[in-house]
Amino acid sequence: MELTLDSRMKLRGLTIHEKRKNYIVEESESGDFYEMPAICIDAIQLLQVDAPLAEIEEQLKNKYPSEDVDVLEFANQLIELGLVDEVDGQPIAGDKEKGEKAGRLLVSPATGRFFFNRLSLIVYAVLLGAIVTVFAVRPDLFPHYRDFFITDWMLVNSGVWLVMSLLVVLFHELGHFLAVRAEGLSSRLGIGHRLFLVVFETDMNGVWRLPANRRYVPYLGGICFDIVLLFTALMIRMLAGDTLVWLSGVAGMVVFYIFITLIYQCLFFMKTDLYYVIENALGTYNLMENSRSLLSRQLSRAGLGNLPGFKAKESIVYEGEEKLVKGYAVFYLAGLAVSLALFLVYFFPQFVYAFSISVPKLTEPVTTVAYWDGLFFMIEAALMIGLLVYSWIRKYTPARLPRDN
Repeated sequence: MELTLDSRMKLRGLTIHEKRKNYIVEESESGDFYEMPAICIDAIQLLQVDAPLAEIEEQLKNKYPSEDVDVLEFANQLIELGLVDEVDGQPIAGDKEKGEKAGRLLVSPATGRFFFNRLSLIVYAVLLGAIVTVFAVRPDLFPHYRDFFITDWMLVNSGVWLVMSLLVVLFHELGHFLAVRAEGLSSRLGIGHRLFLVVFETDMNGVWRLPANRRYVPYLGGICFDIVLLFTALMIRMLAGDTLVWLSGVAGMVVFYIFITLIYQCLFFMKTDLYYVIENALGTYNLMENSRSLLSRQLSRAGLGNLPGFKAKESIVYEGEEKLVKGYAVFYLAGLAVSLALFLVYFFPQFVYAFSISVPKLTEPVTTVAYWDGLFFMIEAALMIGLLVYSWIRKYTPARLPRDN
């Protein structure tokens, strides 16, 4: 279907939320959100009263004389986003999925407010201060790469780690879920997957409906629950001491895992909870994409434009956001440095130590448990390395078009 300036469009049910700098357009059926400037909102409002595209373009050019107005291009973008129901009376086939209604936990807003209110937020802050104090007074409790190894049996270590990490992630997502419910918004705690790994996910799309100053608690809800769990694990480790070795070991593994995940929150080249907090505080969205685009342009000028992960992509930086994007680019690079430090201080030594206790087991008779434990780790390590290489190849190797025969 070809659009012309005489075309008229019927949009889907859209709700417009005015923010500090731009507007957020919510597609009610799917729950998707889009950031748009004022000129786009004016165009949408004119489309909603059935104005033809030619009339809309004329009005926008008069109202925004300094803007390069192309209503046909904007209309096509709306169609691509699935925000259009009809063009000139003909329905548009779309693949927008309706927001998930089933599978929601029946948790009242009052339950959410029990965990997220003024008093509870003070408690979370006090617990965070207590954690820092414990690490300062008892540096022996500070996470160490060997906290992963509660025994010399890698099968046991990996099994405990898998179960523990799933439970910790579930607890983290429960924090987000309850924080969203505390605001009276609908949410869903679901189960998804990344490759073959099971993950828990919280639907937080509704947070966009809140004023900016009320979004912080839903964004930080998971970290608040992490703090509670981290403090509890530290207390268990302190009380268990050398008496309950297994309990102390599992608690140490929990401390190590949560500590690493909290550090990961500061890796601003990923969209972490803290990333959304910063975006919300600055009132500037798509910071990561715009910063990556800025860095790619800088690298291109230096002749390094082909570096993996820094391919230049089209980005939109609104007026007044340039300094913020440049400033965030510094944090983006700092996050890369922190991730390298994590690898050198924790993950690489952990991998080396695991090899040091597993390789000798391969010299044991094939009928022994030790041999199979060592073999298990070698297979596990090969799978991890293989999946990592596979993900790098998929991410950084450009797709090739098939040749015509």
